[in-house]
Amino acid sequence: YGWPACLFFGDTTPPRLTCATNEVTVQIGQLGNDVPCKTQVPNLRQFVTFTDNCGISQQAEVTQVPAPGTFVGVGSHEITLSVADNRGNVGRCTIIVNVVDPNPNGPVSLTCPKDFTVRCDDEEGAIVSYTVEALRGCTPIAVECTPPSGSHFPIGTTLVTCRITEPGVPPQQCTFSVTV
Repeated sequence: YGWPACLFFGDTTPPRLTCATNEVTVQIGQLGNDVPCKTQVPNLRQFVTFTDNCGISQQAEVTQVPAPGTFVGVGSHEITLSVADNRGNVGRCTIIVNVVDPNPNGPVSLTCPKDFTVRCDDEEGAIVSYTVEALRGCTPIAVECTPPSGSHFPIGTTLVTCRITEPGVPPQQCTFSVTV
């Protein structure tokens, strides 16, 4: 039996986090790494303040996902910052890290995978996934492959042809073979 005046569920309220900013912009190479077209996620934990309804140690550790130092490419990346109170309740806030290309009109590159072999999924062939990279400087550009990644490939060898489809970019293509 439970008496309404005697029930206690404990602290179920997560800490309240405030991110001092919503967005941070970082340029490729700005943080001193030498990985082409990548930069490291900065440490954003110092941008977080937090409180808790039942008290929380100001020594509590702010967790960041992805962690500081993780390599990311051009684009917007959501970084989640969180703190847990003494009861395990977790509060969160997010900061968007925008990674920009220092040379967005740089050279165009198209990279296809090497020829590869996959095992059959059934008597008809296999679903095949692959990655093709097309960049202008460090910024991804549109590419179209025939047959597309994730398609069903028949038993035997299939030639895949990939073409840059970005408007205003000189046409380029690459090919590779998939054997099922």
